[in-house]
Amino acid sequence: MGIDPRYVALATNGIPKVTAEGEETWYEFPVAEGYAYCSSRISIVSIVPASGPGASVVSASVEPKGFVGIYTWIPKLRAWEGKSWVEGYLEITGILPQYLQEFAQKGICAPISALVNLINCRGNPCSPGYHGASRDGEVARKEPRLVGGF
Repeated sequence: MGIDPRYVALATNGIPKVTAEGEETWYEFPVAEGYAYCSSRISIVSIVPASGPGASVVSASVEPKGFVGIYTWIPKLRAWEGKSWVEGYLEITGILPQYLQEFAQKGICAPISALVNLINCRGNPCSPGYHGASRDGEVARKEPRLVGGF
């Protein structure tokens, strides 16, 4: 098809694990196989219902094993009450393990040794969550030089 097989492998290695029970869903978003966790950011686009005790819930955290876990509680509304959902964007940056220490020293990657909470929201507003140098896309803009001149 003309697509480099490495890109296909990266995409398929990052497929999340999903567990759903009733109104609750748990997601585990791993770093692609062969990479170490570097940083992450999450932002919520829309939460419905957006207010009150029945507002949808979303929380996200970076787990010490190097994946982002997301929990949602989305109430099942009756037919005449409309629909409910949580919609957002998650970006996880992975790095080749041999460069993790170097990029951590440069303040780009943030290795984790304990659970790091990114967001915890019931309805709106829900502020974005960041870990490492992922705020506003700094990871991509810093253009660090790797050891060895690459």
